[in-house]
Amino acid sequence: MVRMLRLTDAFIWEDLPTTDPVTGSLTMAAWIPRIQKFSAIITTTAVTYHVIQTTIRFTITDDRPFMFGTWYPFDVTKSPTYELIIISQVKTAVIRWVYSFMLYSV
Repeated sequence: MVRMLRLTDAFIWEDLPTTDPVTGSLTMAAWIPRIQKFSAIITTTAVTYHVIQTTIRFTITDDRPFMFGTWYPFDVTKSPTYELIIISQVKTAVIRWVYSFMLYSV
């Protein structure tokens, strides 16, 4: 297993040709950076939409909605329980967004 992992040290996509010399079409080495960039754009767009939609929902409605539809076995409408849950959901959303961005931007 260790030997197989050591063999991957010399392998990087940037060293491979991006176009097929015979047909001139793109190879997988050329598609990978494009797919990564597209995935990062889609993730950022989805997170931005979610933040805007959640902000509008928080400001328009009179009840106390959460960012994510969740169920808790206790009363979450009272302070400071509601605020702590909102803070944890915002933290989770930011961590997930950063993780997604780091995953697709490498």
